[in-house]
Amino acid sequence: MPNQPRHAPVRYSIAVVDRTLDLIEALRAIGPASLAELAAACGCTRPAAFRLLRTLGARGYAIQDGARGTWRVGARFDAIARAGEQQHALAALARPLLGTTVQQIDEHLLLLQRVGPEVEVTAMLPGPAALRRFVEHAVRLPLHAGPCRLLLAHAPAPIQARILAAPLARVATHTRIDRGWLLAELARLRARQPAHAWLAEEEELFDGAGSVAVAVFGPGAGSERRVMALVCVISASFRLRGSRRRQIVTALRATAARIGQALGDPGG
Repeated sequence: MPNQPRHAPVRYSIAVVDRTLDLIEALRAIGPASLAELAAACGCTRPAAFRLLRTLGARGYAIQDGARGTWRVGARFDAIARAGEQQHALAALARPLLGTTVQQIDEHLLLLQRVGPEVEVTAMLPGPAALRRFVEHAVRLPLHAGPCRLLLAHAPAPIQARILAAPLARVATHTRIDRGWLLAELARLRARQPAHAWLAEEEELFDGAGSVAVAVFGPGAGSERRVMALVCVISASFRLRGSRRRQIVTALRATAARIGQALGDPGG
């Protein structure tokens, strides 16, 4: 990381808060790390970094390894992450960006997030009123079917094992329920580079409908980048073919990248 502020100055900015957030982001990105590494990463002196880390440590937001002296993110951030999920922070962040994309593609646009072994529609921006809505806000969808399979591919191993161990429901005419095929497909999806982390299908989730979905990546480096959500269109199958599909994929990829960038994805 460069030894300089990474954020444009804003009105009412408080320097010590900004520096603390830089330090927290450095802990997330390179921790466990030494004091010297963290100070260099956020562009401050070692004494300043030490004081901030000790303050964070006293509140449970940073932990120092007594044997090696390295620092890591503290357990209190687990509670912050849970609160963000409960308060639908990602959906609130994404909604304005989704609204802009709806105007470009003239389709209903969804944000899909994994909730345990299911997928939830956590945001929906309506497109043209004449278009049929196949799903509504807050609906739960099966993790193995259609666009949701992209989230399953990047889910933790215990979630994947749970889904594959249970009967796979055929929810539409062309839902794929063969476990051997699904295992191979999940491996293929995981192997794709982030720029190609998208999926298109027809009638795997709803009869008469197809979908196009693109992964939203969160913070991390390389293979550590976590898929946080999908930006997805579900519409009549004939609307999602050929050059029309390519147009939608391009728009969704741009939107997913902007959401990822707002989340701190270095590739966003």
